[in-house]
Amino acid sequence: MDWSPNPTREEFQRRLDASPAGSNLTLFPREFPGPVVVRRPLTLDGREAVVWAMRGPVVAVDSDGVVLRNLRIEVTGTTQEEGEEDEAAECALQVRNPGSVRLENVEVRGRVTGLAGEEGGWRYPLSLRLGQLSHGMEHRSILRLKVPVPSTLASRISGLRVAPRQLSPGLNEIELRIERMPQDTLIHGRLALETPRVRRSIMVAGQILPAENSSAGHPVTLDSLLWEPPPEAPPLEPPPDAAKILVRGQKLPVAQLTTADSVRVGLAASGGRHQVYDAFCFGVDEKGRLSDERYFVFYNQKASHDGTVSMGEKQGSDLETFHLNLSRLPPSIRKVIFAVGLDGSGSMARMSQGYLRLMDDTGEKARFPFSGSDFTMERAMIAGEIYRKGVWRLAAVGQGFREGIAVLLKHFGWEEG
Repeated sequence: MDWSPNPTREEFQRRLDASPAGSNLTLFPREFPGPVVVRRPLTLDGREAVVWAMRGPVVAVDSDGVVLRNLRIEVTGTTQEEGEEDEAAECALQVRNPGSVRLENVEVRGRVTGLAGEEGGWRYPLSLRLGQLSHGMEHRSILRLKVPVPSTLASRISGLRVAPRQLSPGLNEIELRIERMPQDTLIHGRLALETPRVRRSIMVAGQILPAENSSAGHPVTLDSLLWEPPPEAPPLEPPPDAAKILVRGQKLPVAQLTTADSVRVGLAASGGRHQVYDAFCFGVDEKGRLSDERYFVFYNQKASHDGTVSMGEKQGSDLETFHLNLSRLPPSIRKVIFAVGLDGSGSMARMSQGYLRLMDDTGEKARFPFSGSDFTMERAMIAGEIYRKGVWRLAAVGQGFREGIAVLLKHFGWEEG
């Protein structure tokens, strides 16, 4: 049976499941959506096809006797250029039965798990733009990569050399040397980052300027740094031993944690290259609506009109710290909701760590920790809430909203004026 012109993930998975043990399933050079699971012994010959998914694992091997050949497997929604590590999301190939798979001419974008000598996080650029290079001279630049296992780096570009070629686990500094090339030469190709079983690619592009324009543009200078892994997000302040750790959905009376009427709620979120997080809170009425915007506290309105809810001095690693006087909150406010949203591009899946915590004057009493593994493409989230039900109670929520802060607020009846 022929493949359909645009095979779906479901069709791909059905073909894998229907293939007899020991058979050869041949693809054709195009893109096939994943994730998929190989559940029986077979040879999957990609003929240079690409299997991709936004998050990993893209291809999972559950059977002995599997051969993967002439195939590219790519995680497209997260990237190893980021400073944070999410093993499941970054996994291109997962082998659940060690020793059960043979790889022949397989390229991955992402992690490989379950194979000895292949596991760990990779930090390298998917592409390098050299820009416009002056004519009539050699160019030398520096590239820094972080690899988890012994690897080799080889240039597949004529006139571009790399040293050293042998990389050790950890951070490696590599010199890229471009020899004198004729004017108007286009540099295009790849660097191959290889382990004994799989290959990764770094695409390289640049141009040697014509002689009359050699002083134009922004030529790469000697020893310029082309790329290095971004710094990892600093760890958040750990909770004290006495603090109660909450899980999503858990609720308990505030009085079980503190007898104070005035409490503080800290929100934290970090990680995701270039992601900017905003923390805010708002009060809702008995119908669950944000009917009084005077109780919407954020960077542009730092306190409610009566001072019962306010942004205070940030405590520890808090993104923001909110102060609440529970005894003075009016009866019309039945719940105070605490949320985090992204200012700009990104997704909560790229967040490395975050929390909501409850504090009084003696210290931290409870914490609800969360991370990017709890989300997918959401751009805002409700971390938790303090609400009245006979007494004030604390709830760990962790609910995400794909369309961001505006949709989160609209969910509670707020319309931006």
